[in-house]
Amino acid sequence: MAAQITSTEINAVVTAAQEVPVTDSDEWHARVEKPALALENGAVGLLSEGWETGLGEYYILFWFGAAPACFIGALLIQVPGLKPILSALMLAVLLVPLYMSTSVANVSTSCDDVLEQLITIRKTDLGTHSQLQSLETALRYLSGGDGLGFMLFGVVLDKSKQKALITTVLAVFATAVPAVLALYATMTSSVMPITDVPKPGSVAAW
Repeated sequence: MAAQITSTEINAVVTAAQEVPVTDSDEWHARVEKPALALENGAVGLLSEGWETGLGEYYILFWFGAAPACFIGALLIQVPGLKPILSALMLAVLLVPLYMSTSVANVSTSCDDVLEQLITIRKTDLGTHSQLQSLETALRYLSGGDGLGFMLFGVVLDKSKQKALITTVLAVFATAVPAVLALYATMTSSVMPITDVPKPGSVAAW
């Protein structure tokens, strides 16, 4: 619900930028510039404050708690058929926080629509460049140069970053995890079992 409300406010800015002429400086400032810059401490900022801690805790819990536990279990438990189950569970655990981030990532991406609309206006009328440049620059340098959007661990999480994280997780899971499991299986199988040493005076000692 909070993400939907934030998206509505962002869309209102985009709509105003489509409707208000840049040359009408007073209305442009009131309906476009001021609401756009207010998003950082308004709807988008409040969304980050409300969700960042909770969502970040899920990442820490799943990525640094549950996923390693599944991996260690897959390494050590020698039950036939259980390793694939634990491996699949680990992948699911890694992907759950990313799936939970979809709504806020969509909000961050919708923030880019404001900049896209400004670019569209400039393409239509190059004479508006000077009026648009200050707003564009201000929006681009928000969040430490990451732009306007939902903050997670100090960076803006948008759909492109979410997709990159999913791709990285899948790549690591498909390559590194099987390699480590296979290496560990090879190392453990190559260790010679220690046999019982016959006690002095026993029949086996002779």
